Amino acid sequence: MFVFPTLLAIVTLVGAVLDWPSIASVVVTALAVITLVMVALSVDTLVFGEGGGVFFGHLFVGLGAIPLAALVLVRPLVERLLPADRPNLLNRFGS
Repeated sequence: MFVFPTLLAIVTLVGAVLDWPSIASVVVTALAVITLVMVALSVDTLVFGEGGGVFFGHLFVGLGAIPLAALVLVRPLVERLLPADRPNLLNRFGS
């Protein structure tokens, strides 16, 4: 359960670093960092937890990754509908 939110957050962070800074990049980066922190805390609780009971960490991570996934999917549609000529690091270095 932790693999897909973790990979989504890491890929989103890499994309945000390569993209030109904007409000959308900041929001997506913040959600990616929150998702990674929730994954780290959930894995820590799962591996090193000493108490018994029901573990809901995977549900919190899944619910936390839904807004991140929605923004990652909607952002290219918005950029296509409202194009802005803004450079990114890949275009700046000629790749």
